[in-house]
Amino acid sequence: MKHTFLYLMLMSVLAVFSARAEEYKYPNRWVFAFGKVLDNESSVEELHQIIKTGSEHGINGLVLQGQLDRLETKTPEYFTRLKQVEKYCYEYGVELIPDVFSAAWGDAIYLRDKNMAAGLPVKDALFVVKDAQATPVADPPVNIANGGFEKYQGKQITGFTLAEKAEPLLTVDTKEFKAGKAALHFKVDGNYPPETPLLSQEITVTPYRCYRIECWVRVDNTDNAWGVFPVSVLGLGEPNRDLLYTIPDTPPDSKWRKVVFGFNTVNYDKVKISITTPAGRNSNFWVDDLKIEEVGLVNVLRRPGTPVTVRSEEKGMVYEEGRDYFRIEDPEINIPFDNAFPFRNYRFDHEAQPIRLTMGSCIAEGERLRVSYYHPMVVYRGQVSLCLSEPKLYDLWREKIEILHRVLAPKKYLLSMDEIRAGGTCAACKSRGQSMARIVGECVTKQVGIIRSFNPEAEIYMWGDMFDPNHNASNRQGAYFHVNENFYGSWNYIPKDIVIISWWLEKRKESLTHFSELGHRTMTGINYDSPNPDDSKNNAKLWLDEMKNYPNCLGAIYTSWGNKYGFLGDFEDLMLKK
Repeated sequence: MKHTFLYLMLMSVLAVFSARAEEYKYPNRWVFAFGKVLDNESSVEELHQIIKTGSEHGINGLVLQGQLDRLETKTPEYFTRLKQVEKYCYEYGVELIPDVFSAAWGDAIYLRDKNMAAGLPVKDALFVVKDAQATPVADPPVNIANGGFEKYQGKQITGFTLAEKAEPLLTVDTKEFKAGKAALHFKVDGNYPPETPLLSQEITVTPYRCYRIECWVRVDNTDNAWGVFPVSVLGLGEPNRDLLYTIPDTPPDSKWRKVVFGFNTVNYDKVKISITTPAGRNSNFWVDDLKIEEVGLVNVLRRPGTPVTVRSEEKGMVYEEGRDYFRIEDPEINIPFDNAFPFRNYRFDHEAQPIRLTMGSCIAEGERLRVSYYHPMVVYRGQVSLCLSEPKLYDLWREKIEILHRVLAPKKYLLSMDEIRAGGTCAACKSRGQSMARIVGECVTKQVGIIRSFNPEAEIYMWGDMFDPNHNASNRQGAYFHVNENFYGSWNYIPKDIVIISWWLEKRKESLTHFSELGHRTMTGINYDSPNPDDSKNNAKLWLDEMKNYPNCLGAIYTSWGNKYGFLGDFEDLMLKK
């Protein structure tokens, strides 16, 4: 009788769960917990509420960043908090899915080795020896004419070209300035296109060299959360190419701040340096004392795939590190990685170390040297992509997955292989003789192999933009950000059993069709960060209308980059209910 009762109870519970499951048209109903790092008890409670509320609205998966890719650095208290989150997931019937393998934001790897960054080449920079050390010499010298903006006629700034529609936005301010007697004041409203040149000057440079730009910026009353984007650098050629994507930290507090950028000329011998409009709609800012100079061994990368070469200009002899000169490195690159303020890393606001000669060096006093090396670039406010061709990277990733598997043993993983904005430019990549499409595809294949070496049954999911010709893998003209080329064709090199997550609303039909025709199962990432709640609901409806056309679509992820989880009920009603 006792066994019969237990059997009936079990069947009753299973019937309830079965009936509930049948309420939903998609098996995967997830929420993405972005930025939850489990550094204190309040973050655990935040996750508890997301899990609880989500489960009440049909959510059955929690994608967690939680710094799960750096468990080797964590304290026992962290693991206690992680286990509490795991317990909450179990209690509410929500599967815990780790977000791993970010190649675009390599922060977890840089904690171990900051030299793993993708590097741009500097070729044959000139150094001259004096007093047993070699220092860089501009070759040839560069200068921004009238960079202090002291020479002008009305709103025509000598040496610069003012954009056609920019004149009403510009004032030469002789009362508020940082140096000299004048600064440029720009007041930009939403009628002027964002990230568009206002004032420009063309400069002759040397290809494959590293230059530093600095200026003073004052910001007041701007609605741009990203800060002012005051300088752009455009390589002039066939085709033109943006060479600078860094956004400095310039809060709108009316203080003058010195901002410093670095850029690599790659194959261009002429660039256009511009003061540009910010990404936001309304901005009020001043710029003064704009300068440029060629720099030496700043942020020099030291790994097998980024060799440093020191060569005699006259004799052609390649000198030997350790015998003719001491090891070359930039101490600043090895300062502790600051995850909270990543822009502090790989900065260009410090001076490079000279090349120091050994006692028995074959390098002569006064000798002219040609030095080649590699350096990384920051995109936006801290993104530095990893080199996908350096073998050590996969050893480090394997160590991380081994720990993660031991702690959580996940059944599903999400590969964070989105928005990779550098690569294909160092010796490690060049020596492979492969396209960036193949390099990134083979990287994903290796990642899948690492995961399945610990769990052969693991189900792998991945953001789709880098493998979508309608998104970041388009066959665009020229290069993609600091990548050697584009990623077109990358989808040909990834395992077919990866579930691909498309997230660009405007290309939802094209993206879902692309991956479905390739045989991939799919999901969608639906963003709920719109300031207008009705916009989020309408976007969700647009996704729903398209998703129903694809039998292999497994569901959707409620996605917020702004900690907005108040629409979980709407997410269920609009996206998931039958």
